[in-house]
Amino acid sequence: MQSVHILSLGCPKNTTSSFRLEKALSELNIKIVDDPVKAQAIIVNTCGFIDSAKEESINCLFEVSALKQDNPELKVIAIGCLVERYKDILSKDLPEVDIFLNYDNMNEMPKVLGVKGELNLGLQAAGKGASSYLEISEGCSHGCSYCAIPAIKGPFSSRAKREVLDEATYLVANGCKEIVIVGQDTGSYGSEIDSETNLAKLLYDIGDKTDVRWMRLLYLQPQHATKELIATIRDSEKICPYLDIPFQHASPGIMRAMKRWGEGRRYLEMIEELRAAIPEISLRTSIMVGFPGETDEDILYLSSFLQSAALDYVGVFEFSAEDGTPAASLADQISSETKRERAGQIRALIDDVSKKRHERFIGEDLEVLVEFCDQDLAFGRSRHQAPEIDGEVVFEQGNVKPGEIVEVKIKSYEDYDFKGKLVKCLT
Repeated sequence: MQSVHILSLGCPKNTTSSFRLEKALSELNIKIVDDPVKAQAIIVNTCGFIDSAKEESINCLFEVSALKQDNPELKVIAIGCLVERYKDILSKDLPEVDIFLNYDNMNEMPKVLGVKGELNLGLQAAGKGASSYLEISEGCSHGCSYCAIPAIKGPFSSRAKREVLDEATYLVANGCKEIVIVGQDTGSYGSEIDSETNLAKLLYDIGDKTDVRWMRLLYLQPQHATKELIATIRDSEKICPYLDIPFQHASPGIMRAMKRWGEGRRYLEMIEELRAAIPEISLRTSIMVGFPGETDEDILYLSSFLQSAALDYVGVFEFSAEDGTPAASLADQISSETKRERAGQIRALIDDVSKKRHERFIGEDLEVLVEFCDQDLAFGRSRHQAPEIDGEVVFEQGNVKPGEIVEVKIKSYEDYDFKGKLVKCLT
């Protein structure tokens, strides 16, 4: 039996596609192994969104290719966004990699691995553990001036509602307690299908037709925070009081240059509306600094916005001039040194703001999904923390098991992690 190790880089959407690939290969009687040293082939699902992600992907390909020194028969296969954008260049510059497969050529995977059969990437694929990503759409049609996603993934396209519901049902039946909704632009779900299909109705149907305990929504563009969607989150016990809304900046001039909807004043109004409807809600955003033409005044405006918004989590990124995007050819490009300084300035500000936000949970009892246990401690996440990016809740385990939902009294907060005491098991 052929054995394969899959290494997924980048965003949760890549993780989802890797799970789907894992399921499809298993159907072809290929063994999926966790240890790359024991694999006959290693598949690297690359990311090509920004420069740091490209660098990580290339370094990873070098690292896994080095395993050929001890295993000359090892095949290294590269797939994913970086391959989609730079396949011809990579093929010349990385001879250590045996083959590069872009999205249109994924059906060649069985032949590359030396097995018979067709690759069925439409299979429902449970995630690992009690939390799983559920992809509801692909591509994006917004055309932000800095973003290469439309060129990589194509225009926005919703998955069929029946297909999404079937996968959600499958996930829950296989032990999933938390479904994390992802897509390039989740708020546009159904917009190209008909007027009756939208994200709010989809969330309601998933909650109504499955026994899932938690649902979490990521990648909601700010213009899609509709009154219907807010009401759906407010009225559902299953949907976590948590939203990931990528603002990217706040200065009106920068927002126009980015070709994005809204600006700081409108965002503050939205945040006020959200907190009025869902007082306990936690909010995450991403902020880009160093966009061409950004001034010190723009950074002051952004800083003032972030202080007023008092968001729970903020990811800060430096602008990366992506090939083929309008922003890459704009005048007034910002130096790398200035971008680093501005990113550090914003991170220092938000660390203080975030700490104050999280201290509101001290003394409260929170539901926690247990993810890992060692001899003495258990590690999990509350309904206010997304997988992999928002810290953990740590407590003395008391014989709990991964996958259980428990109640924990929060005692302290430090470095984005909570420490608490087990109150009781809920499942």
